[in-house]
Amino acid sequence: MIHNSRRFSANTLTLAISTALVTLALTAQAADSPLEEIQVTGSRIKLTDGMVQPTPVTAVTTSEMRDFNPAASVSTQLDALPQFLNTQTAQRGGGTLFGDAAGSYLNLRNMGKQRTLVLFDGSRVVPADRASTVNVDNFPTALVRTVDVVTGGASAAYGADALAGVVNFVLDREFVGLKTSVSTGLTEHGDGFNYNFSAAGGTRIGERLHLVGSLEHRDQDQIYRDGKDISSWQSWGFVINPAWAEWRAANPTAAATQAPMPQRLTMPNVVHATQNPAGIITSTNANFRLNGYTFTDDGSAMRPFIKGDYYYNGAGRNQMMAGGPEADIEMRAFDSGPSSNEVVQHSGFGGFKYDLTDNSSIFGQIMLGRTEANTYGRRGNPEMGQQYFGTIYRENAFLPTELAAEMDRLGLKSVRIDKIGQVRTNSNLNFNDNRSDSNISQMYSASFGFDHVFQNDWSLHGSYQYGKSQLTSEGRNVLRDDHWYLSMDAVRDPKNGAIICNIQLRNPTLAELQEAAKGQLAPTARTTEYPSGLMPVDSVLVTPEQSIRDCAPMNVFGLGNVSQAAAGYMVSNKKGIRDLDQHFAELLLTGKLSDGWGAGPLSFAAGLTYRKEWFNQITIPIEFEHAPIQAPEVGVRGAADALFGAERSIHHFSATSWATGDFNVWEWFSELNVPVWASRSGEQRLDGNLAFRQSDYSRSGKIDSWKMGLELQVYKDLRMRMTQSRDVREPTFGELFEVGGGGANVTDPSTRESYTITLLSGGNANLNPEKADTLTAGFVWQPTFANWVDGFQVSADYYNIDVADRVGSLGAQRIIDDCFAGDTSLCQYVTRNAGGFIDRVTNPNLNITDSRTAGVDIEARYNFEPNFFANRSETLNLRVLAGRLLENSTTTTVYRDDLGSQSSPQWNATGTLGYTVDNYGMRLIARYYDSTKINILWTEGVEVDRNHIASQTVLNLAFDYRGQTQRGGNWVATFNVTNLFDRNPPIIPSENLRGGQQGFGGAYDIFGRRYQLSLNYSF
Repeated sequence: MIHNSRRFSANTLTLAISTALVTLALTAQAADSPLEEIQVTGSRIKLTDGMVQPTPVTAVTTSEMRDFNPAASVSTQLDALPQFLNTQTAQRGGGTLFGDAAGSYLNLRNMGKQRTLVLFDGSRVVPADRASTVNVDNFPTALVRTVDVVTGGASAAYGADALAGVVNFVLDREFVGLKTSVSTGLTEHGDGFNYNFSAAGGTRIGERLHLVGSLEHRDQDQIYRDGKDISSWQSWGFVINPAWAEWRAANPTAAATQAPMPQRLTMPNVVHATQNPAGIITSTNANFRLNGYTFTDDGSAMRPFIKGDYYYNGAGRNQMMAGGPEADIEMRAFDSGPSSNEVVQHSGFGGFKYDLTDNSSIFGQIMLGRTEANTYGRRGNPEMGQQYFGTIYRENAFLPTELAAEMDRLGLKSVRIDKIGQVRTNSNLNFNDNRSDSNISQMYSASFGFDHVFQNDWSLHGSYQYGKSQLTSEGRNVLRDDHWYLSMDAVRDPKNGAIICNIQLRNPTLAELQEAAKGQLAPTARTTEYPSGLMPVDSVLVTPEQSIRDCAPMNVFGLGNVSQAAAGYMVSNKKGIRDLDQHFAELLLTGKLSDGWGAGPLSFAAGLTYRKEWFNQITIPIEFEHAPIQAPEVGVRGAADALFGAERSIHHFSATSWATGDFNVWEWFSELNVPVWASRSGEQRLDGNLAFRQSDYSRSGKIDSWKMGLELQVYKDLRMRMTQSRDVREPTFGELFEVGGGGANVTDPSTRESYTITLLSGGNANLNPEKADTLTAGFVWQPTFANWVDGFQVSADYYNIDVADRVGSLGAQRIIDDCFAGDTSLCQYVTRNAGGFIDRVTNPNLNITDSRTAGVDIEARYNFEPNFFANRSETLNLRVLAGRLLENSTTTTVYRDDLGSQSSPQWNATGTLGYTVDNYGMRLIARYYDSTKINILWTEGVEVDRNHIASQTVLNLAFDYRGQTQRGGNWVATFNVTNLFDRNPPIIPSENLRGGQQGFGGAYDIFGRRYQLSLNYSF
């Protein structure tokens, strides 16, 4: 887009009219500019100013993005735009071992990263993720001029995956000169130190050769805080209302809406009521006097577990309590504060263009990127509670005297222990308490091509690109389930009284271990080899010699009474490698078909593309990728069967998958711009745009996409536009082939109880492509009725994206809820045990019947030159981007609209006010995120007393000073303060059975006030 300092970049509709048009949504488009050919991201046709594109496009410069969050990556900066929601960034997290760690993947409309097509200067880039998405942090942004966001369907113009839109990083290929940037900063807490450097240059050699290149480096320290660093953190969560429990007991069949009080109360200091860091002992024997007792800190004695101020353990329980002396211990047992990864990024770019003749040129480029995201010293979170409980045997050498006596009194051979969380002190040592992760995403891409302009002004463009990406992901000190329970089963050697592991006392032979494994089938993620998800096991122990020889007994009782040898024995490292390759070739022909019939020429584009992608994912060591097996007869005992049934790996809840696949696609496409009518005055006109693409996939065959657009210039000030499109998306490698497993917290709607279940997820090779019908309609208003409005623009565009055969996994809770609500097709994925409790949920990828996302995008700009100071050069700029979500629904046989949920706020907005006078500049940036619901299925006053999360408004302030060197170079020094008023994130209570209660939403600013100093130089 071409922008003018006095004319606001053309978008849609006016705020004055927007009340009447509140159904229409935003984007920015170029305004007055010289008549020259420009490449508009919404179209493959080079246009002149006489034809304005009907597809909504919002453009932001890299300097604007830096003001949003100057120390952050480009993905975090773009997430400030209201069109983006829940964008995954390398700094803010992502799962290790084939999760999203080390990657930043853009998410338009919160429709999922796999539905956002990312381009680099108009071309596809090799994906970095099994979801066929691009890690934008690997891009060399020093040469990027703008980032264009197409918020209408664009599959017909650019290919599959553009259901939510297109994000195009527009390169400044004609740049001549040198520009450098250095910056550094930290947070108000003194952590999160960062430094950044970039350099970009371009030069002409002779009359025909033009070279451009860039280098960038970014380093962000890990942030790892305690929740108590935030004044609003008090482990807010939910407890069952005692008054509601009494009412429910008296009215067991009454509808929930008939209760005169809410079921849950929102309280501070909420912790687990059935498990704790020291361990809680229970027995099925009704005469067991120590039921519900816990251990002293040193594990040598027992004491009663003291119930909290709010405690309920009957029907409909959520296993939470609030307050009491146990709360302080449990609140210190989990990582609870704001945190982020250490991120180290490098990128480089080099390109050339050589003019063979005045009409022909060749070009080439190479792009390199590397993003590393690491965490250090994090607490592991071993789950030994609920159905994953452990078993303590009477022979245990660390058993407190009173517990041993009680077991002897009743003749008990074993009791149950529930234990979760790690309390750190200066004197204790926990097991699985120093987890570190390393994730490295690398990419390189090389391309070359040609451009030729024929004598009739038709242009032919051809290019070929090869790209390769690799993710290397390693978990260090990951808990081994087999070693964990072998170590916990500590006994005394009858020969010398030494404490050893029971497996060492039993000392089974390899033949015995193999015999015990006969007929056993373990869940496995290696479904390529074992399509049923079950594999035969050669031996009960994966590493029998090491497991027996090196076993170190563990004192599991109390707070951190583990030896260094036991802590080391129970963990090991695990690595995964994912490779993706892409070949992409394109021919594009553009030109003028005819002079038309008086309204303007008919412009045309047609092209042919070929794309091939290959994907491979492996785990090292492969022999660890199946569940451990219990065999008490050979000394392998102590873990609940549910744990081994849940696992698909020796490592605790970290099952990865071996997966491989490839596909290729041939596509042909065409696009036509049709000036339909123009008035004699030229102030009114009607233009049309048509596009069609046919894609022939090796997996699913031919898929068609198309687009129709109209642009009506009503009069000089007002323009109306509309597009209707059919967009398509082929399922990704991950959706087709990848499987995994773990645990999940759920609430059973049939009993109203909350507990942890086993969750198994998997790919589905029978998925169909998605199809989306997208409507956008909007207005652009540029008033000219008075001089003082010169430079003002306002726009609004309505969008409605209706997806059929949407691919997605519903998640455990949604499957359970919809099954309970009557969708019997989902009940096959819910497995209950003999007691009626849910044991397992299978969460496959499915073609969900329908989904719909609708809303309004609004943008307003006002650029003018005030005269506050005589004889001074002044500018004042205002830009506001806002989004109003109207619907975000998915439908199986049950309709569900997530509008107003934590990930789908009704409103979010970003505004920038900038003022310059001579060499001084100041900018105030505001980010607003609307209040949302905690749980979209809860009604306030029925399921919970309070079901909302407060909104957050964060202000950033920037000051800069501009100067020149004696040789004509320009420099700018900038000081940014992010989160100027040090706003805390809103309180998000939770029912988290596997950690601390209060959460921090990914959409909010959670790190408080931050400072950044930067210096830019160019000539």
